[in-house]
Amino acid sequence: MSAPPSPADDDPGSDGPIPIAEGIAISPSGEVRVDEGLTETLLDLAEALEERTGRPVDVEHVVAAAVLANRAGKIGSDRRLRTGDDLLLMALIPQIDAVFTRYGGLVAEPDGDAEPGQEAAGTNEAPDAAPAPQDEPADD
Repeated sequence: MSAPPSPADDDPGSDGPIPIAEGIAISPSGEVRVDEGLTETLLDLAEALEERTGRPVDVEHVVAAAVLANRAGKIGSDRRLRTGDDLLLMALIPQIDAVFTRYGGLVAEPDGDAEPGQEAAGTNEAPDAAPAPQDEPADD
């Protein structure tokens, strides 16, 4: 996790990170940066969203939901993520449902491990290549 983007990086017209919510930004290529200080809050939000949706929500799902909520205009880039914020949870619940119903619960991974041809939640496009085939164990 890295430091918050500098003010120059906040310009959506630049090639720098695009702010999603306070402490979360996404690059034009789809790489998400999350401030280290949000870890505990994201864990708490994941737990609350799991309880409310009945889905196996983890931190990556919360971040993907925040990206989708920002793109849908449900949260602003200046939105502070806080534990116990019912309005925030209400904005994220439909996005969590979308992550699971539209994307099968897949979220973007740093190494691009989404299924071939399937777009991961919060990304701009499907992965370029299929995963490399696994070597099968030799029969002795």
